[in-house]
Amino acid sequence: MKLVNFLTLGAIATGFAFAQEAAPEAAPANDPASIPSLYDMCKESLDAAKSKIPANGLDAKMTVVEAENTAASLKAAVEDDPVSAKSMGLASNCSLYVQMIKIQAESQTLRNR
Repeated sequence: MKLVNFLTLGAIATGFAFAQEAAPEAAPANDPASIPSLYDMCKESLDAAKSKIPANGLDAKMTVVEAENTAASLKAAVEDDPVSAKSMGLASNCSLYVQMIKIQAESQTLRNR
């Protein structure tokens, strides 16, 4: 169990190190409706990660609940001020939760074998 935790933390740390490599594509500045909001991106990635959780992945399911709470907070913050530090911080938290969910789901899948 300690080895799994150590490897999970290592994978998360690696994710931090390489998170800034892929730059998002720039959308046309003249059409604000074509730019997805931070909440929409968070919700889409969260839904994609949720679909890969095995039935007995309780850790991942608990993390999904925490991530959904963060997404709700993000939605309120984006409605208030989309470019505030709070919105950016919550968006970053959401992406970290998605990474954690993916790692936990993968770990549970490996345990099931």
